[in-house]
Amino acid sequence: MENDVEYVYIKIPKYVMNWIEDIKARTKLNEEQIIIKALDHYYTLVRLPYRKKDLPRLDKVSWYIIKLVTALTYFKVNYTEQQKHRFLEVLNQIEERMKVDCSVVKDILKNIRTRGGRMPTDVIIELTGAVKLVIADMIVTHLFNEEKTF
Repeated sequence: MENDVEYVYIKIPKYVMNWIEDIKARTKLNEEQIIIKALDHYYTLVRLPYRKKDLPRLDKVSWYIIKLVTALTYFKVNYTEQQKHRFLEVLNQIEERMKVDCSVVKDILKNIRTRGGRMPTDVIIELTGAVKLVIADMIVTHLFNEEKTF
């Protein structure tokens, strides 16, 4: 007996089977592999949300990059003290949790006078450049395990 696996049948809606067939055609996986991967993904993301320390480094870095860019975007569009404060909170989280120096961005923020509306282009360029440095530092430090870039 080469294969001692016992198989059963499950009743699923036709649209789910169509979805599985579509994935099967694109990935060259069989139905069993597709379902196992889906269940594994569900278990990892939904059933174990508190195991953040086990998240892959890429996922953690990606999360903080998105958070940083979102904070920058909101501040660029809503150029107010309140949004500036929220941006600083995100920078503090990155420094604390990712151990990445955000002082370049913080120094620029300290010198910015908010006045509502949209941010001037020269300030956008300077702030975006500084954020790019922080992002590069996160990537190099956490994904390549190298020394900080600045």
